[in-house]
Amino acid sequence: AGGSTTSNNFKLTVSNASVGFGSEVCVAVKADGFKDITGLQFQMKYDSTKLLFKSVRNFNTTLSPGGFEESSIGKPGEGFNKAGTLIMGWFDSRSQKTTLPDGTTLFELCFTARDSSGNTSISIPTTGEIINANDQLLSYTTQSGVITLGKPGSGGESVNGPTFKITGGSVEANNLS
Repeated sequence: AGGSTTSNNFKLTVSNASVGFGSEVCVAVKADGFKDITGLQFQMKYDSTKLLFKSVRNFNTTLSPGGFEESSIGKPGEGFNKAGTLIMGWFDSRSQKTTLPDGTTLFELCFTARDSSGNTSISIPTTGEIINANDQLLSYTTQSGVITLGKPGSGGESVNGPTFKITGGSVEANNLS
């Protein structure tokens, strides 16, 4: 990848959220110090027993002309990605450097809650690569997002799924797809 390593105050932050069991929640991945960047790659980790990965959305349109889209994210179970791991990779295919204001959202990750109590986090290890226009690897810091899990109806968006009704020993299932 890049040549020498330098400091640029680059930081990746995952937002916090609350979600009820079975509901969907989306968190923003934001950047600070995004100055003259030409490429980046990093992992995102979460507890797959507490959160079910659903989708990636709201890609930053400033990066999109350079190839930033859903295919930029390696999803759990794809290739060598393990459960609970996403890999994000982007380089500017136009060979242009990009600068974004601090606090800019790069994209959002969406999950469905698999648990109804406690907290879980979405973290970004600092083992990735952030490359600037001088082909330098930038050191960076991260801030994990904390997801507070609650009972159904305590946050997030309702997810329409199958419903079950048990009466007198028989089971009735609706909305199975």
